Amino acid sequence: MTVATISTLNFRNLANQDLILHKRLNLIVGENGSGKTSCLESVYSLTSGRSFRTQKLESIITRTENSDAKNAYVLFGTLHKERSSLLEGASSSTTSVGIKKSITEKTQIKIDGEMVSSAAQLAQICPTLVIEPENFNLLAGTTKQRRKFLDWGVFHVEHSFAALWKNYSYCLKQRNSLLKNLRGENQAQFFEKQLIAWDSKLHALGSEIDQLRQTFFDRFIVEAKAALIELDFPYAESMSFSYRKGWDRNLSFGEALQRNLDKDIERTYTSVGPHRMDVRITIASVNASETLSRGQQKILIVALYMALVRVLRALQGVSCLVLLDDLEAELDYKNVGIVLNQLLALDCQLLCTALKEDTILSHLNDTQEYTMFHVEHGQIRRG
Repeated sequence: MTVATISTLNFRNLANQDLILHKRLNLIVGENGSGKTSCLESVYSLTSGRSFRTQKLESIITRTENSDAKNAYVLFGTLHKERSSLLEGASSSTTSVGIKKSITEKTQIKIDGEMVSSAAQLAQICPTLVIEPENFNLLAGTTKQRRKFLDWGVFHVEHSFAALWKNYSYCLKQRNSLLKNLRGENQAQFFEKQLIAWDSKLHALGSEIDQLRQTFFDRFIVEAKAALIELDFPYAESMSFSYRKGWDRNLSFGEALQRNLDKDIERTYTSVGPHRMDVRITIASVNASETLSRGQQKILIVALYMALVRVLRALQGVSCLVLLDDLEAELDYKNVGIVLNQLLALDCQLLCTALKEDTILSHLNDTQEYTMFHVEHGQIRRG
């Protein structure tokens, strides 16, 4: 699925306008602060129903010159899907998507004119990945950020995952509430019986989530290592990726819950489980973020995103939309070319921002088709 067109209204500093995107490569060039990242953000918001930069709606909606804020921003676009069949030949279909996010009203999301209740339905139609400066947190940030990254892939490959995680989170909340009551003597026996029931549900859900994650992770790592080699990464052969499920791997989840019960009662929260899962990325047992330069970290991060794209295509036959913000940052001239051409080899739609067009164009061959956009003060000009 690709984004064929997008229209913006009251979105950041972007002028209200309509854009026609190339199905493979779109280059967005402009000075810092011109609106390049906002352009990527609008596309991401169209395909996922949310921003990758902030949860504060007020900061996204355009403000007028007298600083009065509008009440809402609106995005509308068309998504294009090409099909190829030996029996039916080539065919295509178009899906329309509209989003209105308001400060005063409930969010409205429409797909082909029909209102949908969840942004997850939108995200499943056009899986979108964004590679931007904050991605360095994948290596040096919290475990939550790495869980979010891996779960993006599991969500798109295993359609049961979203419901499993929702139910697990609910059970976890109930268990944590009971743990707080177990610290006192009042009704302790009653709460202990309830705890047994919730532990049983938590064990079943958590074990299934863990199995889905592990299966995806095993396939993901194969692709990640292959991508590192293709990106000419100097430590490709010595990189190590380990999946840490969130409890002692020698125990079942149910056994881990029981073994850590006293500690959980003392802390009043559940200390083990899928909500504690992490992925460790190391070189000679040292965290990659402590060993690699910023440029090397960026190449590693690109390889991880390439792996997501490839797994999704292999297991679901789905093509991703990739948004790359500030390609040149942290990379020398040679590596800009390597990264760009490996991303193009994924055969997906790519939107890429840069300060100067010459640096990017010098790495493209004569047959590579693309659309160029120049951004200045929120005005986007094609050509």
